Amino acid sequence: MERLRSLVAAGVLVTLVEAAVGVYALVVLGPAEIALYLLACAIATAVVVGVGAYLMLRRRPDGGGGAAGGGEGPQPPWWPRFEAEFRRYVRERERARSTV
Repeated sequence: MERLRSLVAAGVLVTLVEAAVGVYALVVLGPAEIALYLLACAIATAVVVGVGAYLMLRRRPDGGGGAAGGGEGPQPPWWPRFEAEFRRYVRERERARSTV
């Protein structure tokens, strides 16, 4: 979650900087001359997305994955019983469906 917040914060920061510089370039250079600015915005956005993707998807030192990885810690004591009861429930539902 911390990585996601950092990525969102970096994205917001880059967006605000691009918007501020864009307004300045539009006023100073005019609409016909801001192609270089648009190229710089595209490059900055690509860099932030690339770095963000790397940070989100890399393996953590503790062995957990990125944003979608495990890393939740040890199972709670009630989990094995819940999982067994849930599997039993699913099997019963499948049997009931197959008989209908």
